[in-house]
Amino acid sequence: MWVIVVVPGILVVIAAPIVELNTFTGLGSFKDLGYIIGLGCLVVFTFYGIWGYERAYRQESGAVAMRDAIAATVVLLYLVLTSWAVFWGPASGVNTTSEELLKSFTSLTSVVVAFYFGSVTVDQALKRRPPRPGASAVASGTNADPTGREG
Repeated sequence: MWVIVVVPGILVVIAAPIVELNTFTGLGSFKDLGYIIGLGCLVVFTFYGIWGYERAYRQESGAVAMRDAIAATVVLLYLVLTSWAVFWGPASGVNTTSEELLKSFTSLTSVVVAFYFGSVTVDQALKRRPPRPGASAVASGTNADPTGREG
């Protein structure tokens, strides 16, 4: 997992602001191109890294791997965006567009985290529930009624 997800993520988070500060300062309307490319790479590395790790090494189902990859990607993206906004934000006052973007992304991240933990809780509750009487007869393909009558 370190090689697949963590190392590329760390490199992107460190390199994007450095590239932004040293290279892309005179591109006019593309003044944040280093950050944009960095976030794009971070999303791709994180999503496919977590998804691949879950599927290959932990042998999780596709739904569980997808849920974990989406949640990890959104949370990591939120943390990186917030840290970049705090440490490398505009020094000349508050940028209202960035402030509104962070507020919206905070709401989105809250919803994703809530649904993630909600779905994990539901999955665990369904796994612990005892099977219904007659469920094995239905699963085996017989015409048995759950009440015990033949049909």
